[in-house]
Amino acid sequence: MKNFLAGLWEKINSPGYARPLMIILPCFAVLISLLIVVPPLNVYMANRRAASMPAVQESAAAETPVQTGSADTGLRTVRLTAYSQGEDLFITVCGENGEPVTGERFQLTLTTPLGDEIICSTYTDGSCYLVELLPGNYTVTMQALDGYTLPEPVICAVSSATHQAPSLEQLVPGLNEVDGKLYYLSELGQMASAVGVDLSCYNGRIEWDTLRDQGVSFVILRVGGRGWGTGMLYTDTRFRQYFDEARRAGLKLGVYFYSTAVNDAEAVEEAEYVLSRLHGAPLDMPVFLDIEYSGKYPYGRADRLSTARRSGIINAFSSVLRSAGYDTGVYSGTYYITSELNYRALSAQTLWIANYTANNMLPRVSFGYDIWQYTESGRVKGVFGPVDINVIF
Repeated sequence: MKNFLAGLWEKINSPGYARPLMIILPCFAVLISLLIVVPPLNVYMANRRAASMPAVQESAAAETPVQTGSADTGLRTVRLTAYSQGEDLFITVCGENGEPVTGERFQLTLTTPLGDEIICSTYTDGSCYLVELLPGNYTVTMQALDGYTLPEPVICAVSSATHQAPSLEQLVPGLNEVDGKLYYLSELGQMASAVGVDLSCYNGRIEWDTLRDQGVSFVILRVGGRGWGTGMLYTDTRFRQYFDEARRAGLKLGVYFYSTAVNDAEAVEEAEYVLSRLHGAPLDMPVFLDIEYSGKYPYGRADRLSTARRSGIINAFSSVLRSAGYDTGVYSGTYYITSELNYRALSAQTLWIANYTANNMLPRVSFGYDIWQYTESGRVKGVFGPVDINVIF
């Protein structure tokens, strides 16, 4: 080994090897330096990058907008709608799809044109209906309710119920009065062929001649009903008085019975009860079965019947009355008809519907009807206070 190293040293120091070594040795030194310096430098740069990453992430997070929609908050978005047909106000709490929000009772506040506040709440169908309102602008707001967004207030103009038109050529949609006579015009320009009212003991004293002279041509009287809680049959306390007075005034007459029958046998009992109150008196219009939700839904005795059971009740009631020579019909709201009844099976009945639309629009329904109750807060001479007004086209 010593001899090998001694020989190598001699060769390095020889003149022939000196020049190449002057080139190789500096390069070798640089290579060694890189091997020593680069790994720590890589570690240093990696640490620098790692240290900077939280700041970058925080900056990105700060630049990302925070979403406040119902998907993040868990709140259901709702909005208010309101319209008036004259001296009334129909308010609905709707969801994002525009449909009423059902199953809740929303607390509402109305600010009147005089600055007063009216507190009310919706029914479980998402709507609230107020009558006998003064003309002017009403502001509707909703109180906060857990699980729902707070909608923007809405302003609705309430006008007088009857338009005073100079002539038949200048009618506007809705109820018009021309030379003391009443005319109803739909938003499509269709004039009703007849205007009528339906009455019960709650309407009090009626001036029948005044009612007739202004063009009301028919009246449908409540003959009685069955209690939605007790199931007891009753007669309207003013039925006989109203019947005789309307007949003397020359008005066309029909009657209705508020039913809460829960089976066919009770429907027959109701029909026989109506016959016992009519005493064979002739009618110009049908005997209507008033079938609808109770005032305490869903706790009314007939609120949760099946569609098939309701169809059986209608048929049983009608069969008895037709056998006695009377025409029959069904009265209900359009929502109830489409949700609770088989409306396709009602073609043999005179169908009298309740549907309080906006801007005097005709009911948007998928079935035909014969009489339309377009408001429950109408105003006509001869009836003191709000009254249901019906039209026939």
